[in-house]
Amino acid sequence: MAAARRSPAQPRYAVAIYRVSTAEQGHSGLGLEAQQASVRAFVASQGWALVAEHQDIASGKDDRRPGFQAALIRCCQLGAVLVAARLDRITRRAHTLSQLLEDGVSIRTADMPGADDLMMRVYAAMAQKERELISERTRAALAAARARGAVLGGDRGWRPPSPPCAAAAATSRAERATRTAHRLALEVEALRAEGITTFQGLARALTERGVPAPRGGVVWTHTTVSRLVARTESSVREMTHLITCDNNEAGRRANRAVHSIAARSRAAERTAASVHNTASRHRVVGSMASCSAGDGVGDDIAPAR
Repeated sequence: MAAARRSPAQPRYAVAIYRVSTAEQGHSGLGLEAQQASVRAFVASQGWALVAEHQDIASGKDDRRPGFQAALIRCCQLGAVLVAARLDRITRRAHTLSQLLEDGVSIRTADMPGADDLMMRVYAAMAQKERELISERTRAALAAARARGAVLGGDRGWRPPSPPCAAAAATSRAERATRTAHRLALEVEALRAEGITTFQGLARALTERGVPAPRGGVVWTHTTVSRLVARTESSVREMTHLITCDNNEAGRRANRAVHSIAARSRAAERTAASVHNTASRHRVVGSMASCSAGDGVGDDIAPAR
């Protein structure tokens, strides 16, 4: 039995996660572009394929970051490595990192390419301690500002320009559902490439592979697959329509050019037809004149002087 169990192979895919906090945006030495360059170089040196990149602008203690959650989902779907420029770009909570490692998520960072799981846990604890020190420094700075008489927090008179909008919330939910559908569509396309084309067969294969369903869970039905495909196709049509609308002026110019070319083509055809008809009439008249001259009738039809 033990011989049938294969050792885990070297991961082929990598998913990148980038993060900056709002306080770091202006003065951090490790911005999003620097993180991206570092991660891409590291992934290329390992010979992996970078299949997705996600980013967050939030605190490292927030594990509900949308980019972080999307990266984890993609890693689970593809068995990919979660890659970041530094460990604290993933999380500043030691418990979160330990839980990810216990769940089997492979994590690597560009600044520590040879680190194993034990070193990851140690550095995660250090990152958590650094977060606590940052919080203490922030509280001390706020206390000093209050001592100087600065006004912190409270009602500054700002009001949102509009009340909460149910339509905007519905639009946001639809956008999230569409993003999820496009991510899952990659799995569906891979199965179709393997020869599985029916909704029932796709649902069975997705369930067997443990791919999370759009609304959670791991059980797929043919209805779920059909709705996923329909949402993806609808999104593609809407995107095409938006691109067409954004390029209306270019489209109008192209249409005018096409109509102009067509008009010139029709004019050329009419000219050619007119020339052909004129030549045909000349040939007919010439033929009639020849016949008349041969029969001696030419003098009869000559005009009187």
